[in-house]
Amino acid sequence: MSKILIIVKKELLRILTDKRLCFTTIIMPGLMIFIMYALVGNVMSNTYSTLQNSEYTVVINNVPNDIKELLLKNKISFKEKNKPQNYYMNKIRDKNLDLYIDFDKNFEDNILNGTEKGVQVPSVSIYYNSQSNSSNTGYMLLSSILNEYKDCIRNVFYVNSGNDLYDLATTKDSTGQFVSMILPMLLITMLFSICASVAPDSIAGEKERGTMATLLVTPIKREQLAIGKILGLSIIVVLGGISSFIGAMLSLPFLSIGQDEIDTSVYSINDYLELFIIVISTVLIMISLTAIVSVLARSIKEASSSMAPLTILVALVGISGMYNQNGSNRLIHYIIPLYNSAQCMNEIFLFNGNINHVIITVISNLLYTIILVYILSKLFKNEKIILWNQITFQTWLL
Repeated sequence: MSKILIIVKKELLRILTDKRLCFTTIIMPGLMIFIMYALVGNVMSNTYSTLQNSEYTVVINNVPNDIKELLLKNKISFKEKNKPQNYYMNKIRDKNLDLYIDFDKNFEDNILNGTEKGVQVPSVSIYYNSQSNSSNTGYMLLSSILNEYKDCIRNVFYVNSGNDLYDLATTKDSTGQFVSMILPMLLITMLFSICASVAPDSIAGEKERGTMATLLVTPIKREQLAIGKILGLSIIVVLGGISSFIGAMLSLPFLSIGQDEIDTSVYSINDYLELFIIVISTVLIMISLTAIVSVLARSIKEASSSMAPLTILVALVGISGMYNQNGSNRLIHYIIPLYNSAQCMNEIFLFNGNINHVIITVISNLLYTIILVYILSKLFKNEKIILWNQITFQTWLL
């Protein structure tokens, strides 16, 4: 056990005593997530605010009184036609006018007499420029207003009319739905990206520098070396994962523009503990996989490039949670590595956490880790793999 702790200490000191490496591995992931999501949220907020408070330049021909009152009620100002239609068409093409609306003559009378034979069905023409943001959004707004007006004229009953008190979803429900769409994917991909950054330098880097051969001649078992490497790197990845999680949680309010109120305090200590346990078991699998890829690589560059297929696979697993918002009731899904973690995270964030699913996921992840550590220790015993650089260099000299 003492030899394993020596390896763990060595890995921790290698990263924690290097300020640049410590910053890029532990602090930067959470900081970058917060900055990136905060900027995206601010852009979304500005866009949403612009759409909500935009003033459109509108010209209307033959505007009915009912429509005029409806537009004023929605704070849409307009001018009535006083020039030829082609004049306004050209202004819209040149993006100097947002909308030109042409109502049929006797629009209101035709609506009232629309059931009589021989009466022409009235129509409305809305001219706009889809390549102009204000014109395009104005068109969608005016279309919705006119459709609402049309429905009110022909309606014989109302559904949920008068207020917005019919949606009984709570703030807790809204928070769970929103967070579960983002964090499982983000956590899984960020954890793997940290694993893919520390493992190549720790294993392939030592092979490339020749220090791995020196380490293997010491009186230490290959199993102890493998376990020490996995535990040491896992601690670093978990610290980076915590940083990423904090950054993501702090940035969520910036991303909730146009959504119901987001309150991350609705999660309990038990929710965070379950999530932490899932993260640790997931990290053990990820770091074991990246360690095996790194030990098979001839250099850091080769190890990093070899991570691409795993990165794609992990991204797909993270995205899978977005399409299964209620979790899964099939126990077999909780013994599939990585996918089981995504499902458990989903359940926790949706307040549907099942302790049995958590236990199955953690146990299966630990079993997979034991198998991967065994494979890694066997690879450490293979001198052709570990001493590839030295053997190749000596062969080249001969």
